[in-house]
Amino acid sequence: ARPRRGHSGAGGSAGATIPRSATPCEKGIIGMASDGPTGEYHGIHPAHPKAGWEKLPWQECRPRASRVRVLEHTCECQDIVYELCQAGGLLFTRRHYRASDGTVVSESEWLRSVPARRLWTNILLGHIR
Repeated sequence: ARPRRGHSGAGGSAGATIPRSATPCEKGIIGMASDGPTGEYHGIHPAHPKAGWEKLPWQECRPRASRVRVLEHTCECQDIVYELCQAGGLLFTRRHYRASDGTVVSESEWLRSVPARRLWTNILLGHIR
């Protein structure tokens, strides 16, 4: 299991509001998930893909920067975990797909802040996968 990361926001600021709930983790529900009465945060759940969702051309990860900062991430309980990352003045989304034979890590195109946060929000809302 991967360690949990800190949280710095609620899923992007590109115009859409990501709803939050204080309910225990339920797969496929967008919003905040917590571990029972302690309320320990463990991630945002992306919505199920919407009708007509767009397929993102995921790319192989390449070492473009010596340091990458994870700004936001989705819930670790999911088979696919997304991370909004920042490096070298650009943002990108990293995808961790957990399969029975290992984890495949890929990333989106590296973008400026506004288009990258718009992409992040659309992933969370189920418009892009």
